[in-house]
Amino acid sequence: MFDVVGDINWIAVVLGVVACTVLGGAWFAGLMAKPYAMALGLDPKKKPEMNTLSYVGPMISTFFVAVTSAVLFEALGIVEFGDALIFSLVVGVGYLVATMFNVAINPKFPNPTAYAVVNAPYFLLCSVIISSIYVAIN
Repeated sequence: MFDVVGDINWIAVVLGVVACTVLGGAWFAGLMAKPYAMALGLDPKKKPEMNTLSYVGPMISTFFVAVTSAVLFEALGIVEFGDALIFSLVVGVGYLVATMFNVAINPKFPNPTAYAVVNAPYFLLCSVIISSIYVAIN
């Protein structure tokens, strides 16, 4: 497995992170800003306070998702778009979306289903984007 890590295409990983970061900005600050705020029980008219962690944290998390996907691509020998799509949907639904719903069940979330429904498609799209970029560049 350690040989697999050396075979990772780091440019594809970084491009996947950048693409998901741009999508995240458009998703959470634009397209889904109001539903996201409402799912969190916040006033959708009030702009949320942002700090460094708000910007950097998601990029770091996405980096780990992209690296993990890259390791699995190399270990499984995924080189075709069809296989990448199947992989991204299995990982996206089986891990990312399922985990999103599990996190949303937290009793601190006022609207757990709404929170998961707003977030889950973003994570599924990122799985598809990361996989597509990786197979296209690798």
